[in-house]
Amino acid sequence: GNELEKNRLEKKQALNELLASISSQTTQLQTLESDQKNLEKLLEKIQAITKKSNIQPSRISLSNLQGQLTPPIDGKIYAEFGDQNGSFDNTEIGISIKVEPGTPVAAVYDGQVVFADWLRGQGLLIIIDHGDEYLSLYGGNEALAKQVGDIVLEGEVIATSGFLPRTLLPGLYFEIRHQGEARNPNNWLKK
Repeated sequence: GNELEKNRLEKKQALNELLASISSQTTQLQTLESDQKNLEKLLEKIQAITKKSNIQPSRISLSNLQGQLTPPIDGKIYAEFGDQNGSFDNTEIGISIKVEPGTPVAAVYDGQVVFADWLRGQGLLIIIDHGDEYLSLYGGNEALAKQVGDIVLEGEVIATSGFLPRTLLPGLYFEIRHQGEARNPNNWLKK
């Protein structure tokens, strides 16, 4: 168990350094980059750390859990993965779920919080590392209930919902990433 604890502490240390570097860079990023690039840069950094420390907080790899996860929040889907997003010249890489502001948002699976902060274009964003290079992202929150380093369990409340990033629509923005690539979250969520 000692080895794991050491690994966990190293990871936490690495995360703290990551956050410090992100907060100093976020200000620069905000003037230079598009919102989507901000997120991609952040994810690249998180990816590098999670890959290096490769802690397995989860019982089973997410790759084996397709169709088995409970959605982070109950609601109608506004925008589906792969939809052409008319107002912005891009394709949806997550799903946007319609729900009243202030609704509890749950972790879709066990993991460790690797980001919990405001990011331009995402609002209050929380990112969970599920091990095996899987991350889940929850954007546009009104408030965050967890902080970096926290271990969370499937179904645990991690935030309360607010408004979808870059819109005035109430809801939650949700993504699943594997090795940095956006995957279709519907493949994991129970129908």
